[in-house]
Amino acid sequence: GLHTGMHLKCLLLILVETAEFRLIIIRIQLFIRLFLRIGCYFLV
Repeated sequence: GLHTGMHLKCLLLILVETAEFRLIIIRIQLFIRLFLRIGCYFLV
C-alpha cells in the first residue's frame, strides 16, 4: 500500500515537471516567433 502511494507521487511529480517543461518550451517558441516576426518587419 505504502509503496504504490510513493510510486504514484513520483508519477505525479514527473507529470507536473513535464507539463511545466512543455509550457516553458511553448513560451520559448512563441517568443522566437515574435522575435522573427519583428526581425522580418525590420528587414522589409
